[in-house]
Amino acid sequence: MSETFNLHRFGTYFRFDLSRMWRSHAKAAMFIGGAGIILYLIWGLFGLLLTFSWASAPLGGRLAFFILAFIALELYMTQTYGHLTKPKEGPDHLLLPASTLEKYVSMMVMTLIVLPVLFVVTYLGLDALLCKIDPGCGKSLYTGAIQFWDFLVNGLYDLNTNLGAVNVPVRYAASDFILLFVSSVAFSFLFYLYAGLLFRRFKILFGILSNWGLGIVFSIFGSAFMPTLAERMMTMDESEGAVFARMMTHGTTGFLAAGCVILAVLCYIRLKKISH
Repeated sequence: MSETFNLHRFGTYFRFDLSRMWRSHAKAAMFIGGAGIILYLIWGLFGLLLTFSWASAPLGGRLAFFILAFIALELYMTQTYGHLTKPKEGPDHLLLPASTLEKYVSMMVMTLIVLPVLFVVTYLGLDALLCKIDPGCGKSLYTGAIQFWDFLVNGLYDLNTNLGAVNVPVRYAASDFILLFVSSVAFSFLFYLYAGLLFRRFKILFGILSNWGLGIVFSIFGSAFMPTLAERMMTMDESEGAVFARMMTHGTTGFLAAGCVILAVLCYIRLKKISH
């Protein structure tokens, strides 16, 4: 039996980790996913107080609620495995019959797949139910997302057609924006997961401060190139602008993907070195 990774042993540990996640954190993710109902009710109650009639939250307002709830879920990632640094709970995890790699893979699956999917399904499902109950709700977030996807695909098709008509050698694909979105979300989740593993106390606070600090550093670094870049953009023609926009999209995605790899490696190193 391999000491590094054994599929049967990993399956046993994964079921245990999934059960622990359900008892301790999955319900919290579902609660955050259900926060849209609370915000929806608050919106309607404000309508009753101000206009004496029920005010259904519009699609834009519910999208803002979803973004706020998603940020809350990102911050909550500091807690999902933060117990590993606690003197009372951490040692028990170290004694579990699984290798560091097996525990790490399970942690990545829970962080990047299980909890986000549970949150999105809960939030979108409850939002669709609200729109069925309340006629003033209008389109559900899921319906709006489908329509936005169609708009994006059709818009990119028209853009590529126009660029081809003027012989611009650039083609945009919806997958470019999907990869950009996925890499940015994964980066945020891994960042706060690592903050939970790194800090022993005030995990959310230190995670937010670290995020701000990292943003300031990159802002200072980027500001050195902004004047030259802005001047160059002002002189670009249509062809150069299209090439530059595609390059920036791919560059940002690559940068975030590299950040995800670095954070994933740091999480593994931290998991391996946790001691009590």
